[in-house]
Amino acid sequence: GLWPWLDPLTAIRAVHAARSQITNLKLLFPGTRLPNPTMSGIRTLLPEAQALVKSLDMENVVFFGDWMPYGDWPNALLEADVALTLHIDSLETRLAFRSRVLDYIWAGLPTIATAGDATSDLVLKYGLGAVVPQQNADAVANAIVELVQAGRPLPGSDVERARRELSWDVVIQ
Repeated sequence: GLWPWLDPLTAIRAVHAARSQITNLKLLFPGTRLPNPTMSGIRTLLPEAQALVKSLDMENVVFFGDWMPYGDWPNALLEADVALTLHIDSLETRLAFRSRVLDYIWAGLPTIATAGDATSDLVLKYGLGAVVPQQNADAVANAIVELVQAGRPLPGSDVERARRELSWDVVIQ
């Protein structure tokens, strides 16, 4: 995401660094604007992200898309190698539950999450990927390389248990 409470700039810097080991690495931001028209006044970090991409000469590496139809989202997740959920420390990020991570779990997608919230707790509890310090592009780059090389499903992860314990039937109870 490109919202001010998230951390897209660290993701871009990390992909730039990780490309020294994974030359075909790409980064996709699948939504560049808030989908709810009543929230259109909220600023995004799109201009800053685009400027960083240009300064790093990564126009063919980092892509800024529009919201895809929900029916296409599962295929996008199944094609991906790693998911990122990076944020800066704020009240919103400490209290929010990023439900897209449940989609990552469904897809068995190794996930890199910033430490300090419920999302990173899930990644640790079920061994779903890596938890990294806030705004640490080197740690994110190292995690990208490790997780891509480890493959999918991630060895040692407990994705099946996560899927069971986080299913609607269980959660609703």
